[in-house]
Amino acid sequence: MKYIQLLLVACLLTFICISKQSTKKIQKNSHFTEGYNSYSCENLVKFFQKVDSTTAKNRYIWNKNIYGPVLLIDDKNGKYYANTNPDEEAFAKNYTCYEGTLPKDKMLGSGTNTIVKWKNKVWAVATLPLSTIPGFDIDVVTHELTHVELESRGHSTGIQNTSHLVTYNGRILMRLELELLKKFITNDRNDIQLLKDALSIRQLRHQEFSSFKMNENSLEHNEGLANYSGIIMANLTKIKIKSFFTMLINRFVQSERYGRDFAYLTITIYGMKLRESDSLWTQKVNPNTDLTDFMIKAFKVDKLPRDLKYYTSKYDFLDILEQEKNIVEKQKRSIDSITRIFLNGPHLKVKFEKAAMSTSPEDFLLNDMGRHFSFIRVTDSWGELNATKGIVISPDFRVGYLRIPKDYSSNTIVGEGYTLNLKDKYKIVKESDSVYVLKKSD
Repeated sequence: MKYIQLLLVACLLTFICISKQSTKKIQKNSHFTEGYNSYSCENLVKFFQKVDSTTAKNRYIWNKNIYGPVLLIDDKNGKYYANTNPDEEAFAKNYTCYEGTLPKDKMLGSGTNTIVKWKNKVWAVATLPLSTIPGFDIDVVTHELTHVELESRGHSTGIQNTSHLVTYNGRILMRLELELLKKFITNDRNDIQLLKDALSIRQLRHQEFSSFKMNENSLEHNEGLANYSGIIMANLTKIKIKSFFTMLINRFVQSERYGRDFAYLTITIYGMKLRESDSLWTQKVNPNTDLTDFMIKAFKVDKLPRDLKYYTSKYDFLDILEQEKNIVEKQKRSIDSITRIFLNGPHLKVKFEKAAMSTSPEDFLLNDMGRHFSFIRVTDSWGELNATKGIVISPDFRVGYLRIPKDYSSNTIVGEGYTLNLKDKYKIVKESDSVYVLKKSD
């Protein structure tokens, strides 16, 4: 993605895998796409060959060629182009292109890059059109192929709670690490002390929010390692890396809502520097590796960091501290408004049974009450939901909360910013003056 990458209950494990991807990835295609309006199998065969030659050339990253099943999808009509026959049991690397239309329950959200289990294969999925900027077309596909490889090795794929990044101290300690990584990038990756101080600030964050350290680690195993792999295979110039990651970090730190996108940035930047002295470092990482400890050891960082005042003074970060106070206050007002509208006020409660979802990146974590997304598309045993003005989803992703319906007299339920198309035997029931629920008829 560049801004980047769902199934529940009976398909819960698959949902977690896909959910975390689709909420991640409106990245690589959407920001850097200017491009092809039409595709054909004829020109895509050459692209598949290019991907294979790239993964073969970079087999040292994972000690194997990670080339495998790839689906390129036109999300306007569900048409796909595949590098192997979906109906054949095994993956065949024969540089042939297969085209068809995805079944509706496998359709993904606009701009989604992810991995999908379909026809007894695990596919790396990228949305068309691919970027026309050299390298980013390869990056988006090899990123997803890396996810397939990481999942097969047992690396974390789940959505993780990062609610500590809603707090003032959590934001500060994440932002300052990223600000130092930006300085490192803009300094042409020459000042190793910037990396060491960034990792020291990370240690301060993990000391204060110790219960979230493994959550961050899981996200970096998932998105960090995949992003590193894709960027290396994209073979970007130093100038392009500098401008690209500077833009990404600026966009992240200026956001009012810190989520899990930090994982795309941190491990990629640390990893690119480590690659200069140890190009095989990824082969030393396993699903149980603590990536923070790994990097601290690799860069010989003092395990007893100084206090935060030392770093804020050293790098003149006092203005940032004041900026963050204002952002957190504004964020709290937004969270209070979301809670009042979707949870404390009149609302519709929808339970997910066998759901396939695609969502926008989460807007807010509501502590133990769940998380808010601006957009969601769901297909489930009860029908289909399309929401464009927000939804709150419980922490376990089993319940969604929407504004109250305006009309629920038929199978098409309409509310502010959403449409819910129900199958027979399902209906909306008014449980109380303020709570409506989706139920199956007796």
